Amino acid sequence: ILNNNFCHRLPAQIKSLRELTALHLQKNQLRDLPLEVCRLSSLRSLYLQDNELERIPAGAKSLHNLERLHLQSNKLRSLPREVRALSKLRWLVLDDNSLTSLPSEIRLLKSLTLLSIDNNRLTSLPEDFKSLQSLREFSVADNA
Repeated sequence: ILNNNFCHRLPAQIKSLRELTALHLQKNQLRDLPLEVCRLSSLRSLYLQDNELERIPAGAKSLHNLERLHLQSNKLRSLPREVRALSKLRWLVLDDNSLTSLPSEIRLLKSLTLLSIDNNRLTSLPEDFKSLQSLREFSVADNA
């Protein structure tokens, strides 16, 4: 747990924590998701809320076991198309960012049960959004 530390960077040694299943990095000052985090293949929960993230690197597609991704209260304007590789993702929280759209690839997140995208700049959703058959909780309040 490295939350509330005002970190701008993570130590490179974090990549050696191969068995890590949860990483709490909320309330720091991270601008980018370090590639070392993308190499933590056992990671199931990643908490990145309340940072300064402007983008999620394409390398995040390597987090094949990720089930929970919390990205609220950052500065994200978009999600990479590579989000489709997160096939086990169940929770995706994107509240309080600057998202103007969601990639159509979000439809491929077949395990997604919770999607929260409140307080963004969305004006529409991808046309094939309805294919998220496992979705149980969906919130899209206060957009545009």
